[in-house]
Amino acid sequence: MQKISLRKMTALEFAEYLRIALPAYAAEKERGAGMTPDRALTVATDSYTKLLPDGIESHDQFLFTVLESQSNKAIGTLWFANRSDTGQPQAWVYDIVLVPEIRGRGYGRLLMGLLEDEVRKLGLRSIALHVFGHNEIAIALYEKTGFRTTNIIMAKDLVPLR
Repeated sequence: MQKISLRKMTALEFAEYLRIALPAYAAEKERGAGMTPDRALTVATDSYTKLLPDGIESHDQFLFTVLESQSNKAIGTLWFANRSDTGQPQAWVYDIVLVPEIRGRGYGRLLMGLLEDEVRKLGLRSIALHVFGHNEIAIALYEKTGFRTTNIIMAKDLVPLR
């Protein structure tokens, strides 16, 4: 298996990341939270604007490009933050993306290890993240790499009464 590494995301990569990530997050909000397309895009845009007011230079936000080490080709992104609003400072993962053609070949586990290394460098002792319930592949990866479920939100759609 090929090795991977992380490099701080460049401004050009950040612009491309936003171009793809905003509509992808909005689509997840539609599918996972049942939002309308317009509402989902508004929520996604507001979230990114609030969390990344200064782009890649936003305070306590860490955005990386994932590189395949041999070719130095970009194969994904990682975004996490140093958050202390939970009472105990911890890393909060906002986004993990690997290009589809390499998924299922162990790169996700390698990336989670690199995430842990970066978090340890910051002196943080835990990592938290949100995953939509329908994302079974991501849930399986997180469980394999030692994450445990700490909260479950459930929903039920109702048919209107006539």
